Amino acid sequence: MSRLKRALSNINRKKLLDEDVLETQLERCLTTWDMTLLGIGAMIGSGLFVLTGEVAANTAGPSVSLSYFIAGIAALLAAICYAEFGARIPKAGSAYIFAYVAVGEIWAFLVGWNILLEYVVGAAATAKAFSGYFDELTGGYINQFIIDTLLGGEEWQSDIFSDFPDIMAALLIVILIILVSSGAALSTKLNSVVVVTSLGLVIFMFVTSMFYADVSNWSVGNGYFAYGFTGTLSGAATCFYAYLGFEVIAVSGEEAKTPAKSIPLATIYAFIVSASCYILASIGLTLMVPYMDIDPDAAFSAAFEYVGLDWAKYIVSIGAVLAILTSSFGNIFPLPRSLYAIASDGLLFKIFAKVNERTKVPIFGVIFFGIFSIVLAIFFDLDALIEFLSIGTLCGFSFVAASVIIVRYSPELCNITIRNPRGRPAIPNKSSNGEVSDILEEPGTISSEKELLTGRLKERFQCFAFLESSVPGETVVYCLAFSVICEFMTAIVLVYKYEDLLAGEWWAVMYVIILGSLAILSFMVIPMHHQSEIELDFKVPLVPFFPFASITLNLILMAELDSYTWIRFVIWVVLGLIIYGCYGYSHSIANQDAIGFVPLVDTHLLNDAGQTENGDTTYGGTNGINQT
Repeated sequence: MSRLKRALSNINRKKLLDEDVLETQLERCLTTWDMTLLGIGAMIGSGLFVLTGEVAANTAGPSVSLSYFIAGIAALLAAICYAEFGARIPKAGSAYIFAYVAVGEIWAFLVGWNILLEYVVGAAATAKAFSGYFDELTGGYINQFIIDTLLGGEEWQSDIFSDFPDIMAALLIVILIILVSSGAALSTKLNSVVVVTSLGLVIFMFVTSMFYADVSNWSVGNGYFAYGFTGTLSGAATCFYAYLGFEVIAVSGEEAKTPAKSIPLATIYAFIVSASCYILASIGLTLMVPYMDIDPDAAFSAAFEYVGLDWAKYIVSIGAVLAILTSSFGNIFPLPRSLYAIASDGLLFKIFAKVNERTKVPIFGVIFFGIFSIVLAIFFDLDALIEFLSIGTLCGFSFVAASVIIVRYSPELCNITIRNPRGRPAIPNKSSNGEVSDILEEPGTISSEKELLTGRLKERFQCFAFLESSVPGETVVYCLAFSVICEFMTAIVLVYKYEDLLAGEWWAVMYVIILGSLAILSFMVIPMHHQSEIELDFKVPLVPFFPFASITLNLILMAELDSYTWIRFVIWVVLGLIIYGCYGYSHSIANQDAIGFVPLVDTHLLNDAGQTENGDTTYGGTNGINQT
């Protein structure tokens, strides 16, 4: 039993950052401008030129611009959570590092494992979208040549696999692998040039469309809300995926010159620009063409052809190719950074953490997972790849939002910043009679008695003393976990048994009322506790409500995914757990010899057995892992 308890404790150990959190093997060369364009390039691409026409024609009608606005607000909730952690912890790995610091090792590994899947599948999906648009520019010659040469003129017939081996998509990934391997400075400069060109073409599309705009197109058919407001919301759920890619900003934090400033600013700037492009482009499209006549496969080029501007459709196609190219780059660029973070902690094979001396990039990871992405791009259908892409992303978003709440209510974690990476709280000075006389005024430490209350019940709620835990912040973690579980179970019924609820089926109504009430009640325990008020360079507003709203949205979107996506997700998670159990658990830095450990608390508070006054043994080490 003791061995099992020790194993469970080990897999939930949390990471402590090194004293110099800004020290890195990677090259700090990215400015706020570079990171902003990196984020814009990752967000504007296949979403603009693939999703817009599909949603406008079949889901939301002319209200697609409103769908993009709603989706942008929802995605911004997740992005702001990323921004706070990115400013606190500017390390490669993004959501993986955030979860490791706030939640624990096993959860961090699973988050990181799914992020790798997101980048690999995302690169394959955007490369296939690039291939389709580029082939359209050639009049379909390239793909037809591949079909005639390799398949004898007959396409494959499959619902999952591609109709033919997509060689063009594979070649694009190879080019991007070479570009990313050349180093962050060169690759981001080339990316910036392409992104600025793409933005210019989006402006051209909108301005040109205004000369042919017809407001009556918003009134034809069923009007602006052609599929009802529910169609607009359904379109927002689809458009939400158009904003994926902003996490590339947080992932590249270890290569930012001024991460505490650049990460939040670049995230906000990239979101404003990307959302504006999506909204303006969709307005121009639906004003030019009645929603019934929009071509879902090539919406913008077909729209200009519809109004008689045949020459403009070629400019639009070139813009689409460039935008999708930057989106593909946005999926390949963060891949080696995330691999580097996980492998550096010993949870994946060490070779993935080996950085090239000249380019300062972990090249082996780029090549290995790049080949995986190439295989997916060649053989799998675009729709199957996109479905698989979403679930891992939403899991990562949810863990980051939950981590923001946990860190804010944990006295052990709330002070983790660039200035104080270990997050060590100040220890009160004690007089001879044992009373607290003052608080140690040290850089990066808690400097007021109020901060010592972090994670404890507020005075006006002391009547609920049974909610108080001996470990400050522990109650918040348990209530948050219970609330999320109840909320997810409620979301499943809302999505799959919606008709039973409308019909007033008693079991469905009672199920939703009971679980929904439990989710709300357990969540409301959280703001009853003191929250850290430590000043940071950037903070998420309205915690815990703001990040919890992000979690809620993510759970609803996850509940809407089909069963096959969940099955594939479970298989991927099981494979990850096997790798962690066979390699990561034993090779984790936390399991190495505890050489050079130093106490996290002042020695005068320890007895001879190395225990604090409450009997807990606490150690800190140069390996950066909490061995509690």
